[in-house]
Amino acid sequence: ALLALALAPAPEPLWTAAAMAPFFLGMGLRGGAGVVRAMDAAGAGAARGMALLLCLSLGAAAAATAGIAPWLALGPLPLAVQVLALALLSLATLAALPRRAPVSPGRVAEAAREG
Repeated sequence: ALLALALAPAPEPLWTAAAMAPFFLGMGLRGGAGVVRAMDAAGAGAARGMALLLCLSLGAAAAATAGIAPWLALGPLPLAVQVLALALLSLATLAALPRRAPVSPGRVAEAAREG
């Protein structure tokens, strides 16, 4: 929706916000599932996996912000393309994670004690 809006002649800010709402709603609903999936993929190192996930998420946001800044004067199209690219990259990353049985909290605590 954001890409279609960006191709419109003169998108209004209200329409832009309305187009972004489903994206952010989806990220809010699926974000937790993605975190759980990443922690499951990390196995006994779930704490390290979560720390890495947080670091990579913040790094991606910082890199995307710096990367898009020079093109913002061209209008919303570069931003829409970048949001789409990041969303597709996120989906591809989730699809690439191995499927494993969930790790119980007791097993994580045991692995942390063993170091």
